[in-house]
Amino acid sequence: MKTLKLICFVCAFLLINQFIPAQESVLKLKGMHLEKKAVIGETGDTVYQNEWVKDSIPENPDSNTKVYPDLKNERGNPAMKEQKEKKIYTLEDFSSRYFFSPSGYGLKKHEGYYQCSEVFLQSLYYGLTDNVSLGGGSLLLYPAYFSARTSFEFTGDLHFGVGYLLLNDPSGGGKLVNVVYATMTIGSRARNISINYGGNLDDVSKLPIYTVNGFYKLNNYLGLVTENWIFSINRDNLTSFNLYTAGIRILAWNVPIDLGIMAIDHSNQIIWPIPVGSFSIPF
Repeated sequence: MKTLKLICFVCAFLLINQFIPAQESVLKLKGMHLEKKAVIGETGDTVYQNEWVKDSIPENPDSNTKVYPDLKNERGNPAMKEQKEKKIYTLEDFSSRYFFSPSGYGLKKHEGYYQCSEVFLQSLYYGLTDNVSLGGGSLLLYPAYFSARTSFEFTGDLHFGVGYLLLNDPSGGGKLVNVVYATMTIGSRARNISINYGGNLDDVSKLPIYTVNGFYKLNNYLGLVTENWIFSINRDNLTSFNLYTAGIRILAWNVPIDLGIMAIDHSNQIIWPIPVGSFSIPF
């Protein structure tokens, strides 16, 4: 019987010693600390007792933001980092474009991104307002194009955009090509289909250019994307030169990475597969 009592006493002692440190760790994480306070006892003598009190939160004199103390967890690692906000991006934040072609969704005010496509094409886009954005790109440090566009919401899942594109003539000769286009997007930022319709202002004999694009979000880090350019060289022989691209968009470390396969349809001759890829750095 004495042995049983002794075992119970030892177990109780161990449980108490395990519980008190764990309780202290929880209270410290909640921003509390032990403070010794003087209390007048029944006999009139001063007795000191330990009480858990909340940590004081100093005010930042330069702003209305409160500065919280850096707390420690049980292993000694910081439990709270700097109070600097770091935006966590989602796939929906990059819904303003597909591989290259735009959608009816625009950049938000003061938001932008740098894009590197096929290593050689460097691009930069910036939102002046929630409805107006500018962009431009260079090919091997040689100016390739400049763009400006506006976008607006018609209804919740229907967005429109109008844009202007000034680029160097891909066929050479140092000429500049002026292109205007309109965009219609149906769907949400996570799942949508877009149609772009545009034309060359300098040569109306060329047929208009169409693009049919789509994006489908599979989960928080992966989506399907397609972009298809459909246009003709001239009205006489209707020689075609179309581009079809399909691939995926991966979101890793706040950076969207596009990987896909392109097929070229030149006068009904298909050239494929051509790998394409790009990544963007938002700011």
